[in-house]
Amino acid sequence: MKSILNKSIPLIIGSGLNALSIFSPMSAGKKSVELFCTPREGRITPAYKQYLDTAESTKTLQIEVGKTSVYTWNTSGSKTILLIHGWESNAARWNELTPYLVEKNIRVVAIDAPGHGLASQKLFNMVDYANFIDCAVSEFNPNYIVGHSLGGATLAFYLANYEYENIEKAILMAAPSDLTKMMGNFGEVLGLSTRSMTNIYSYFSSTFDYDISFFSTRKFCKQINLPTLILHDEEDETVAIEDSISYHKILNDSELILTKGYGHSLQSEKTFKDIVSFLC
Repeated sequence: MKSILNKSIPLIIGSGLNALSIFSPMSAGKKSVELFCTPREGRITPAYKQYLDTAESTKTLQIEVGKTSVYTWNTSGSKTILLIHGWESNAARWNELTPYLVEKNIRVVAIDAPGHGLASQKLFNMVDYANFIDCAVSEFNPNYIVGHSLGGATLAFYLANYEYENIEKAILMAAPSDLTKMMGNFGEVLGLSTRSMTNIYSYFSSTFDYDISFFSTRKFCKQINLPTLILHDEEDETVAIEDSISYHKILNDSELILTKGYGHSLQSEKTFKDIVSFLC
């Protein structure tokens, strides 16, 4: 019964949005985009808080639309790395990787995405996330930068469209290919009509001043000129491994490591050692 309900609820929501799209296209587009951009998880739980409390420094970053938190470990490290988490996660997702980096005397800086952790916003979008990343880069001047999942896609957007000076190396971990594909999957789950999807794209463009097709990790990779490590697991059920393979072909200076058995999270000792080896 629970399984049936879990499958029925998205379709019920989709039916409502399809009906609304007939009478109020912009309202339907707005509600659909807000639903798409609202994470169900990723806020701070007691377990997350326990780890984040071990940070040597915690600061607040402010942009026009809101604020977020940034955490630092090993504040006196000789090099600095900025860690960018993905969808329905937060800065605490790096707790297992951090000791490997600190052992190499790297200062570890981790940021919360909009709609996640202690960020003030309720909704997530890549533009605001990239602006927070830019604030963190200005504040901490990282030598290395790492993005996981949607954080990796946002990192690619940042590296292709912002100015930075001292970043030496980048790491993309299981980064999805493009926003159009993600939105299409969202529409399929909800059973959205062609009219509803058109309303979504129209609202998205008018709100963010970008066509949704602009947000393509493959396109961004063509503009990245950094040594880049690409990590992906063969058993990733969230992001297709072909996405990372395509980035490796596009990037001028990249290394592709495919793992097996670690899933989308890539939380494993092997992965952590691969990251450290690439950086050091």
